[in-house]
Amino acid sequence: MKKSTDIENLFSQARSSEPYLSNRHFGKRVLTLLNLHESVSFRKEAAIELLGAFVGCTLAYSFFPFTELISSIPTKFVIGPMTIMSIAGGFSLLGGIGYWAAERSRF
Repeated sequence: MKKSTDIENLFSQARSSEPYLSNRHFGKRVLTLLNLHESVSFRKEAAIELLGAFVGCTLAYSFFPFTELISSIPTKFVIGPMTIMSIAGGFSLLGGIGYWAAERSRF
């Protein structure tokens, strides 16, 4: 029941039946044939983002009352010696990685 097809005959038949598209300026022709959409302006994009932020804040307020949100904000920060040493170590590590990356680059 299975009909086997010679792959070379199949490709030669496809080459003869399909139109030839030269690679010369092909991308330019495709872009001119496509109807390009205008990009969204900065003001429209900002308005969409503000609307999304407003909807997100409204949903957050509906699930969590305002007093609970305010009470979850910390009122006191304690910075100890280990915190300072951790921050200094992180900056040292970033500085070392930056130096290594600058030395390894081949500009």
